[in-house]
Amino acid sequence: MRVDFTTANARRVQFDLEHDPSCVADLNTKAFAGMTGGMCEPATAQAMAHILREGDFALDVGANIGFFSVLMSRLVGNAGRIYAFEPGVNNVSRLRANLACSVCENVRVLEQPLWRKAEQVRLHLFLDGGRNSLAPDAESRSSMCLPALTLDIFLRDVRSPRLIKLDVEGAEQAILEGGVGAVDPEKVPFILCELHEAALQKFGYSQKSLRQVATSLGYQTFRISEDGSRSLLVPDDHALRPQNTNYVVLFSTPNAVFEAWS
Repeated sequence: MRVDFTTANARRVQFDLEHDPSCVADLNTKAFAGMTGGMCEPATAQAMAHILREGDFALDVGANIGFFSVLMSRLVGNAGRIYAFEPGVNNVSRLRANLACSVCENVRVLEQPLWRKAEQVRLHLFLDGGRNSLAPDAESRSSMCLPALTLDIFLRDVRSPRLIKLDVEGAEQAILEGGVGAVDPEKVPFILCELHEAALQKFGYSQKSLRQVATSLGYQTFRISEDGSRSLLVPDDHALRPQNTNYVVLFSTPNAVFEAWS
């Protein structure tokens, strides 16, 4: 599958993805890209194009089959580095195939989940690998125990990333809680975070609690326009009401957002 589009800030992006018609995640990616002019989750893709620069370092947490890992790889160029966290065995082979297909030599895959503590966790696997979750679910097909990392531990040995993308089916708050010593706007100016109310509730979290953790780390919440051309500050007392599950918010600061979108 060929991906070819121009971003809102006039950056041309081209790459290839393998397509396996027997893989639900592949089918979903192709369908989403087909409906949105080649981009999966246009607001997320456009935000990445505004935020990431040549030579930047970024994390793709919940990389799935790699659409955003490949996109981020292209945006940071050969001098940049991406770490793609994907623990699901039903996704990793497709992720590695897509990275190879687009020759993304600046991406390293880590087959470990991030979590609030470095401990054994159980990952529940679904036919659609995009639904893999650390929360138990009666519809999951199988599960596996894995050793989890925290952002605090991982970021001890690497430079601080400009961007962290979090899409982990409700565990986003737990990951931020595991990064209190290493994550703040001075070190990590941008966090693109999925806001999936039903998935958050499986962990006992909510939009309010997720945003409170981000606020405690020094971030404010921004809503990205559908075409990615604007990033709008959301007051702390204003609850966002997403119309779909693929809704992403940006945790950042006004100065960082102004610099990236100006």
